[in-house]
Amino acid sequence: MHRIGSHNNKEQNLIKKICHAISNGLFSEVHLLIENFGNETVDNPDADTVQAISGTVQIWEEHVASVQTMEPYSASEFLLRQWNKFLKSELKAALPDQVIYSLKSVIFTKTLKGYLELYNMSGIEDFEILSKVGYIYKELGNYDQAIQSLELARQQQKNDPRILMLLADSYAQVDEIRAAKLFFREALFIDPALCMEIECEAAFICTLLDKMREEKIPESLLYFWLPVYATVTGLFNVKRELKPVEIGKLKQSIQVLEQNLPEERHAPQRALLLNRYFWLLDHYEGIQAQKLLKDEILLKMKEIDSFLFERYIH
Repeated sequence: MHRIGSHNNKEQNLIKKICHAISNGLFSEVHLLIENFGNETVDNPDADTVQAISGTVQIWEEHVASVQTMEPYSASEFLLRQWNKFLKSELKAALPDQVIYSLKSVIFTKTLKGYLELYNMSGIEDFEILSKVGYIYKELGNYDQAIQSLELARQQQKNDPRILMLLADSYAQVDEIRAAKLFFREALFIDPALCMEIECEAAFICTLLDKMREEKIPESLLYFWLPVYATVTGLFNVKRELKPVEIGKLKQSIQVLEQNLPEERHAPQRALLLNRYFWLLDHYEGIQAQKLLKDEILLKMKEIDSFLFERYIH
């Protein structure tokens, strides 16, 4: 988390004024605030942060000016692309959190306008537009509107893991934990790699991810192993009944993974296979299958990762 000048009330006051100006889209006022702050920041350790704010505001001032002549939808697409680039930039890493939040508020509010205008004009429930609207509402903290848009998107694309992840995270923010767990589990089963594109805010997921990092799970594989750890720890305790066609596909995918299992302990294929074993066990328990079938799966799980297996059965 970035902070600035916790020891300096003058700098704290500057940041508050900057955030207020940004939130109201008054980028030129930010430049005046920084200019009036004077040269006294040159030898101050927070001078680099003030410079980063100045550079960032300059960039976004230009972006916002450039969309004035665009169609609303094109403007929204442009702003969203630039935001995604900004998230990966060095400038973003140097900014205080409150500045990023203020900037996101004004940019996403502008972005939302174009998407909503297209949606209302077309009269078509396009899942791509609905999912983007839901994402923006979620980022702006309007979780009820996010859920409404994302549920409409899910009706068009029931198995899109990104939509399911956004839904899960939104439900978590309004304390609909059962729905959140169900959608998290579903999304991570379908495609953990695509789930990684969604920044998760749910406290119970973030806490588990931190514990996994402590156990040295590689950052790029966290979402592959997340459903495994969530099941082992009892976090994913919400299940659903599988349809016959899903059971067939589940068993088929298990066979494919079993035939091509790497030796490396944290390989993503091993996580995918373990997660599928958990789903198959749930199915067996649901239909009260013979103990022999369940024991066979448990033995395979033990062979793949005895450490996690012991935690699971205890």
